[in-house]
Amino acid sequence: MLATVLGLQLAIAPLAIAPLARAGSAEDAAAMDLFTQGRELRKKGDCASAVPLFRKSWELSKKGLGSLRNIAECEELLGRFASSRRAWLELSRALLVNADPKYETWAEDARAAAERLAPKVARVTIEITVRSEKGERPLSPTDRVHVLVDGEELDPKLLEVPLDRDPGTFRVRAEGGRVPVEKRVTLVAGATATVNLTVEVPTPGPVPSAPKPETPGSSGSSGARTAGWIALGVGGVAAIGAGVALIVRQGALSELKDSCPQWETGPCPTSLRDTVDRGQTATTMSIVLGATALVGVGVGVGLLWSSPSRSTDHARVRVAPWASASGGGALLTGAF
Repeated sequence: MLATVLGLQLAIAPLAIAPLARAGSAEDAAAMDLFTQGRELRKKGDCASAVPLFRKSWELSKKGLGSLRNIAECEELLGRFASSRRAWLELSRALLVNADPKYETWAEDARAAAERLAPKVARVTIEITVRSEKGERPLSPTDRVHVLVDGEELDPKLLEVPLDRDPGTFRVRAEGGRVPVEKRVTLVAGATATVNLTVEVPTPGPVPSAPKPETPGSSGSSGARTAGWIALGVGGVAAIGAGVALIVRQGALSELKDSCPQWETGPCPTSLRDTVDRGQTATTMSIVLGATALVGVGVGVGLLWSSPSRSTDHARVRVAPWASASGGGALLTGAF
């Protein structure tokens, strides 16, 4: 059984490795094609068109260092000394992990080229000054000012640091102040320059104070008192409705007694069905509305009693039952 498993693993392993090998070969082949095209352009003296092809070839495959060396040599021929020196230094680092004998003398070539180009590299230092009603000061991270060099944002850590630049004219722009500010700078080989931009920013306003906590008699207690009055109103309306329902019930009961004296012990004419239905409906309504009235009054009184009034006296509410020959209900009295 173990032999069978090992046999299957050995058979599957080449299948798993093959796609990776093919993918690597495809990238290497594409990189070689780009390198060849770049070499043809360089032979014709068109280094400007050859450099992008060499860069793409180097991105696809790090095995061949020829693309990187051609980039360094072409950039120098184009007068872009900072870019050329960066490529030579990158080649030096790549040679540290590549022991191919054909690159044996390249490390010394890269070192010599980097030394030769150093005096030709132009350098620029970018400084930002912030001005407000309080005066001028250095830029801080809270200012949210963005610095762009030829449209590309510059890392804030690189401000006030000498930066290698190729000779030519470029644009430095600062955004985030009252209005954007910018300067155009022209550098020649080996020159150094400092670009200072002054950005106008508004003076920070006072820090808003924290909201004051609510005190008795403020909006919190006022809301509770309002809810209490609403509950009392609902309870009062329900009490009135319950009273009306009791009156209707008593009227239906009187009509039933007059038309059918034996209504409690014997049958009544069918013509009294509407009277009986009216009385039953009124009874149900009186029960429901009476319960609503009690709840509304209870909640309202509780809210008014627990929340202090605007004056020093608490609301005084009294509920008293009442009854009459036609029914009963609740009587609400008080002073607020």
